[in-house]
Amino acid sequence: MEWHPLAEKFGRIEDWEGFKASIAETHGNELPVLFRMKADKRQGLDGRNRWLACQELGLTCNIEQVTVADEDVAGFIIRRNISRRHLSKETRQGLVAALRDDGHSARSISELVGS
Repeated sequence: MEWHPLAEKFGRIEDWEGFKASIAETHGNELPVLFRMKADKRQGLDGRNRWLACQELGLTCNIEQVTVADEDVAGFIIRRNISRRHLSKETRQGLVAALRDDGHSARSISELVGS
């Protein structure tokens, strides 16, 4: 699966081995990985760590297709990630830069990432 560039900005979970152990314990990911179709290919939007853990463990990954318009993708990805992660200053800055490069206004960036 190819991942949206903004989804790539969210790095690996800090306790990777513990995370993988929890995926192994449940024999896969309980929360599905979300993707959309883009140019006849799957584009991952949420759940990259779950996807990678399943791949490393050789487990079938629970995936679910969603419909998200191009103009709504950034907000979708950030809303799915920002509340469940403690983002480093560098990660937050990378998100702001990516959104700015994508043409978002200062106001919309502030609403999305809270900075």
